[in-house]
Amino acid sequence: MKKIFPWYLVLKGHEIAMPEGSVLPLELTRRLSAAMKIGTINVFSEDGKLLPPPANIDLSHHLHRNEVNSWYKKNHYPYLWDPITKEKPRNLKDLVTELEDAALNVVKVLRANGYEESQLTIPKVSSEIAKGTLFSRFELSSIEYRVKRGWWRSP
Repeated sequence: MKKIFPWYLVLKGHEIAMPEGSVLPLELTRRLSAAMKIGTINVFSEDGKLLPPPANIDLSHHLHRNEVNSWYKKNHYPYLWDPITKEKPRNLKDLVTELEDAALNVVKVLRANGYEESQLTIPKVSSEIAKGTLFSRFELSSIEYRVKRGWWRSP
């Protein structure tokens, strides 16, 4: 399924920095809506189904990034629409796979530095993980709670 976004996000960001040779936001809105109405740019529903060209455009209409960018290029507009698609994880629960990878890398380095299996404890590994940039904003106790010794111990 194509990643689609609400059509009004196309206009976001054009109101501040206007490149030379650009169209005013109101005129760009008119041209974009006209392209949607005649079918030059395909319109999708929120669940990704292709809709026929609409007579009236409302907030429920969505567009695909590549179609908008090819329309810009075809009409020689100096724009590129690149909506943000990824949200930043907010807690350690969302970063479990990254945490596991970091733990395995830390254990590999510690083993290379001569640490024995009995010295590879959760507090030691967690403190090394906390020194990295990805997990530096979390408290050590939170990292220790999420780190599992079974990730690096051989069965």
